[in-house]
Amino acid sequence: MKAKLSDIIKTIDFMINDPGCKGFISIDSGKVHFQSEYLIKGIETLPTDLNNNKLYLPLPAKMI
Repeated sequence: MKAKLSDIIKTIDFMINDPGCKGFISIDSGKVHFQSEYLIKGIETLPTDLNNNKLYLPLPAKMI
């Protein structure tokens, strides 16, 4: 499944402003997930296997 470019851009923009934020794209669904200590708990339940490179692709942490 394809990820939405707008979701990827929003996540990377958030990651640029929050060095502790990590972004991932689900290979199966195309859904973009991100982790941050600044997010309010309970908005979205994150998958517990985000670090599995066979299921999720990490987004780059900073732009060159």
